[in-house]
Amino acid sequence: MELQAKGWLVAGMAGTLFLSGLGVDVLLGLHLLVRPPAWRQLAARLRQAPLSWVQAGLLALAVLSMALLVQTLYAWAVQAGWLAADTPPSILLTSGLVHLGALLATVACVRAAGLRWNRAFGLDRRGTLRRGVQGLLAYLGIVPPFFATTVLTLIVLWAMDMEIEQQTVVKTLLQPMPAWMRISFYAFAIGLAPIVEELLFRGILLRLCVSTFGVAAGVAVSAAAFAALHAHLPSVAPLFVIACGFSFAYMYSGSIAVPIVMHAVHNAVQLTLFTLVT
Repeated sequence: MELQAKGWLVAGMAGTLFLSGLGVDVLLGLHLLVRPPAWRQLAARLRQAPLSWVQAGLLALAVLSMALLVQTLYAWAVQAGWLAADTPPSILLTSGLVHLGALLATVACVRAAGLRWNRAFGLDRRGTLRRGVQGLLAYLGIVPPFFATTVLTLIVLWAMDMEIEQQTVVKTLLQPMPAWMRISFYAFAIGLAPIVEELLFRGILLRLCVSTFGVAAGVAVSAAAFAALHAHLPSVAPLFVIACGFSFAYMYSGSIAVPIVMHAVHNAVQLTLFTLVT
């Protein structure tokens, strides 16, 4: 009976999000018809990448080196018996260190380039509340295509009789852990991960791709890279769709804060629904 109640609660939340998203999409469509934005100017602003391909390559090399170092130390710690393999503490530690290292490397690159955060990524404290509201509404707007792509992907995989494997984070959260550890996972997924990933994929990679390949191809390439990084076949198409939404929200708003909020809310919603189900 309790399981059935949880099922109805999850279905109700998902349905509310979907219908709210449809409403936002309708209102957004009407707004764009009445007041069409200057897409050429928005695209031109997006083409002004904060870093060059060489600088971005050095940043990517630094992040990959950090990830390799963390994984090497992790394997050594497991072999020495200091950490158990594939447990919540070890996964949280390694993921947190990699993301923190990527954030520090990004900050170092921006400072080395002599850029201010407002100029580089459109971050302005005076517009924090407005960007937060924009991010929340933009997330609701991307929910319908995200849900539809997820359902369609699952149908295709089932029709092809392919095994649907759970993501690493899902496997981790299914393991027993103390409350402080679960809260730490949620804080990482809602706080650190969206900030780092949006700075790298939208703030830097997207703008470099747009300046090189054009808007449509640039959005597609950066979204494909974002989806592929998660290395989970059932999530590739849905993540590609939501990454495109992040990209266009960044282009429209001019502030990286908007896709960061979208990403954080998305992760929070997914974790909430997962917690209710399990």
